[in-house]
Amino acid sequence: MSHRLNFLLRASQLLCCFMFIPFFSFAQILEEVAPAGSEGLVVDANTNKPVPFSTAALMQPGNTLPLATMLVSDNGTFAFKASANTFYVRVSFLGYTTFVSDTFNLDVTNKTRKLKIKLSPTATQLNEVEVSGQKNYAQNNLDRKVYTIDKDLVAVGGSASDALKQIPAINLDQDNNVNMRGSDNLQILVDGRPSGMLGGDNQSGLEQLPASSIERIEVISNPSSQFDAAGTGGIINIVLKKNVQKGFNGNASVNVSTRNKYGANVGINAMYKKLNVFASYAIRDARNLMIGTLDRTATFVDTAFTLEQSSRNITKQTTHTFRTGGDYQLSKSASVTTSINFNRNDGSRDENIYYDNFLLQPNYPQQFVSQQLRTNAGNDWRWSYDIAAGFRKSFAAGKAEWNTDATYSRNARSDNQDATIKFFDGFRDFVESQSMLQNFKVGNGLQSLNTQSDVTWRATKKIKIDGGAKYFGRTSNNSLNQYESEFTNNNHILSASSTQFSFTENITAAYVMGLYSIGKVSVQAGLRNENTFNQFKYKDSESTSRSFNHFFPSVFFRYNSSATNEIGASYGKRIQRPNAEQQNPFTDFSDPQNIRVGNPNLVPELIHSFELSNKKIFSFTTLNTTLYYRYNQNHIQRFRKVTSDGFSVMTFINSAWRKDYGVEISATGDITKWWNVLLNVNFFNQEINAGNIEQNLGRKGFSWSTRMNNNFKLQKTLTAQLSGSYNSIMRGAQGQLQPVYSADVAIKKDWMKSKYSLTIGLADIFDTRIFQVRNTSTYFDFEFERKRDTRILTFTFNYRFGRFDDKQKQQRNNDKQNDRPGGEMDF
Repeated sequence: MSHRLNFLLRASQLLCCFMFIPFFSFAQILEEVAPAGSEGLVVDANTNKPVPFSTAALMQPGNTLPLATMLVSDNGTFAFKASANTFYVRVSFLGYTTFVSDTFNLDVTNKTRKLKIKLSPTATQLNEVEVSGQKNYAQNNLDRKVYTIDKDLVAVGGSASDALKQIPAINLDQDNNVNMRGSDNLQILVDGRPSGMLGGDNQSGLEQLPASSIERIEVISNPSSQFDAAGTGGIINIVLKKNVQKGFNGNASVNVSTRNKYGANVGINAMYKKLNVFASYAIRDARNLMIGTLDRTATFVDTAFTLEQSSRNITKQTTHTFRTGGDYQLSKSASVTTSINFNRNDGSRDENIYYDNFLLQPNYPQQFVSQQLRTNAGNDWRWSYDIAAGFRKSFAAGKAEWNTDATYSRNARSDNQDATIKFFDGFRDFVESQSMLQNFKVGNGLQSLNTQSDVTWRATKKIKIDGGAKYFGRTSNNSLNQYESEFTNNNHILSASSTQFSFTENITAAYVMGLYSIGKVSVQAGLRNENTFNQFKYKDSESTSRSFNHFFPSVFFRYNSSATNEIGASYGKRIQRPNAEQQNPFTDFSDPQNIRVGNPNLVPELIHSFELSNKKIFSFTTLNTTLYYRYNQNHIQRFRKVTSDGFSVMTFINSAWRKDYGVEISATGDITKWWNVLLNVNFFNQEINAGNIEQNLGRKGFSWSTRMNNNFKLQKTLTAQLSGSYNSIMRGAQGQLQPVYSADVAIKKDWMKSKYSLTIGLADIFDTRIFQVRNTSTYFDFEFERKRDTRILTFTFNYRFGRFDDKQKQQRNNDKQNDRPGGEMDF
């Protein structure tokens, strides 16, 4: 206890220190203003603050290919060199209306054109104007890929899992485990933080989060030292919706799907002067069906046990998601923000599992051993909430900035399950000989605190220094109560047990990062330190604790060889700590022929990640190519073994190492004026060495995956989407996931200037989304197949309502006047 108290005191001291001592880092600053050409300042039309890293393009009338493009610097400025001619400037950024200037001439008497550009947030003003801007579904930013979910017609009406299935390079398996570039050790965040909405169980948490609540999903394959080091496969950040529009406005939708799936949501926003308040509520009620088969043969000396299993599982879930919060501008240089997320889920499960057991020995025909029917019936509930608050303050005319925020999360889950086991005489005879009843009660509780403080200092036009500190702590308490009784003997209790498992993790971190830019070259380097303290206790045993400290360097290099070509290289080191589920030693008997149990002896997994990238802009498309290499030490993965009496036990292990290397190619562009395509292809090779667990255990081989999203603008108010994916064999230490492929389609119709819309979507058109796994070992062969609900037809009706202040309309008119070239810039 004293060790933990000292640790917390040390963490608080470290955090306080970094909240008031600025660190230093380098930021990207573009070329110096040229004596002849165009230069500008890009600001937000509402806040008048710079909009860094937006894209500026120097255009020539009659030519669709930019003469030059560049990222706007972090202080909002850009500059183009140009010879005498006629030009115009185009500036775009995610979430803002694209700005296009009037044309202007550069000649001997007019060498420089200065612009002050005000970007207006993308918004819809109902009953007054048409949609003022369109977000692209996919956008490549400096350090991440951003996917706007409300532009994905196929995901409408579904869950966060359905939204992730549509994102290139991301795959979900039969249990909704998320995989990217062959790795499933990913850190999934909500609004940039670990969230109680996922509850430490990404699979069920993603299934219960409605896609209608998500604004965008950010994918970071090789994060810098500024980010948490957790997640050896990268980071997926789910950003929830929060409107920032003047006046009172909102959005409401309802969706109905075949196979008994329903949903509705409403979101409102009110903005007046310095205060913005938002709130949203979503409900999702779904019935899900899963059918599966399993065949397993375990061989010991000259005896083989064979199991043939089939199952049918129906779950029903009702999920409520509520979100509210606000932002207040204290002054021109300071603001505060708060938010509350609440999620409640109630579910039930009905499952039938048939078991046929056989014995095979030399010189004997296959012998029937036993036949069972297991009926699982249960219900569960789960709730969670996140409370977050943040403060932003800028200093020295915007040259320095301090950001600090804190989030408290808590969730609880209860699962009560009854299982009836019937034993039969004779193969396929179904003559009941004995019945048993089992009951399982599982309770889980998780609470966490996340605090972070960051400082940014723009030392010069070419140098920026960042730094910060963070504390993250979480505690998980788990309980299991089970008993077994005999139906045929007055419910005589055969066995009973009760156990508890608690897990505590505290992490303190600090980082410093700098970026230096000169001409066409930018170099960023950073170093992060994280100290981890773990403590867990099982049953009545003494608690076990351990601590470890790691440094995580990162280096990024970027070279703009021309206005249409960019070359990048990066290196980063990351960590994957075993979570509570992987370490929990509880034995899961919900399927007693296939037992699951955690491994408290797991150690953290470390990865070294290298990337080499190229971005090339053509007149018809943008092509992104990335070569990558990852080396994992102590790779955490599932491991299955079979006991001498024929039972399967699945647990988690640290294999010696794993290597992944490959190339990812992504292209987006307009085939015609009405047809846009996003194509992603990933080729990679995997090598896994688990010889430390079992001699010669491991796999290696080539895999690939592809996804293609087609977006069609059939009419001004009629759009459609057709998407398809293919994933080849994915390998593990003991086996492989067989190829999976599917296609989805959706169509959307708008009325009354997008005030009303109807979307119709069909998921898995050809009913091909089937998951098949084949595992092999020295002693057993294992193959199972699972199929979820597919070929689902969804109807979604959407209604946008509200109005905007007249002052905003006048402001936009003023902005249009101010955006015209000719005046001097006011820096």
